[in-house]
Amino acid sequence: MEKEIIEKLKEIYFYTQYGSLMPGFVHNINGKITAVDSKIQLFNMKAQMKLKKLEAAKEGMSEAEYNFKKAEYEDMLKISEQMKEPMNELNAFIRIINDKIFNENSPGIQMIDINSAVKSFCEFFKFEKKFKHDTIVETELDGNPFIRMEFKDIFFILYAVTKKIIDSFPEERQENSIAFKTQNMNECVWLSIKTNGKMCMDDTDENGSCPDMFFLNLILEKYPENEHLITSPDGCTEFKIKLLKK
Repeated sequence: MEKEIIEKLKEIYFYTQYGSLMPGFVHNINGKITAVDSKIQLFNMKAQMKLKKLEAAKEGMSEAEYNFKKAEYEDMLKISEQMKEPMNELNAFIRIINDKIFNENSPGIQMIDINSAVKSFCEFFKFEKKFKHDTIVETELDGNPFIRMEFKDIFFILYAVTKKIIDSFPEERQENSIAFKTQNMNECVWLSIKTNGKMCMDDTDENGSCPDMFFLNLILEKYPENEHLITSPDGCTEFKIKLLKK
């Protein structure tokens, strides 16, 4: 019963954090697409209106002036019509992203493109403005490897460690950085999350008073074969975890 309760809590916490990131990202993109779509429609309407006014004023114009303006307005109309196709493709792409969100919410272990997962996570984290203090974000992603894991679990690992790093940044320092790196090996992928500062991992967090660290520890226990370590090279902090391909 206790295990079931913890799993339910983990699922609720996942949707609380994940839900605030991914739909927020899509919402931001949708807003920008709607704005561009509206401008294209307005541009199209203005071109049609100009052509109608030109026809009404045709008798008072020379043939050369009429032909020049007509060609100009028809070009405007043609451009606005041509822009509709890429906008339709963009809207279709957003629908694919929505489907992707739904699929990634599906439970169970699956094959995950780890590099795409890292890039997507960084985009969603950025759109929610969780990278604070002008954080410099870098990625160094090796190859095109797939790992075998539950998507919610890899998200939690990325979220918990990244948020812990961000929360550890001192307010006064403005040169904070975080780097995501993957190293593609034969049977596994090493995922590294490194910061130029010190990530605070105090006893209370490790004992579970912090929800992020509590669920992170649960996930790490769930995959005992995925060894992980925290080191402090050159005054920096680096979290590394081995993710198996099979």
